Amino acid sequence: MTGLTSISAAAQTGYEGLFFPKGDNGPWNCQASSLGEYGGSLGVEDNILYGTEWTCELKDPRQTNSGTEFIGDCHAEGAPYRDIITLERTQNGLRVKYDAGTSEWLQCPSS
Repeated sequence: MTGLTSISAAAQTGYEGLFFPKGDNGPWNCQASSLGEYGGSLGVEDNILYGTEWTCELKDPRQTNSGTEFIGDCHAEGAPYRDIITLERTQNGLRVKYDAGTSEWLQCPSS
């Protein structure tokens, strides 16, 4: 039942969608079929946060002053790890805070 609660929370807070990294003028295609691939798209779908070649299942949402904090059960390059991830909606996209730092993601144009 916890998984359903988390999915509902991610969808209700407006974090789901496709994004590309702010400041990266690379050839990001913003296609759902290339979610998590370099040059594809970044995003949140079905309670999974997709970065470039890493994923985190978002669990146990908690509202904070700067967005929603999640426990992330993550995988990168085949190695599992756990991270605290805060997502915050911005005017043009999403701010993603995690142990490695903070990233700004811009919303992909609608198809």
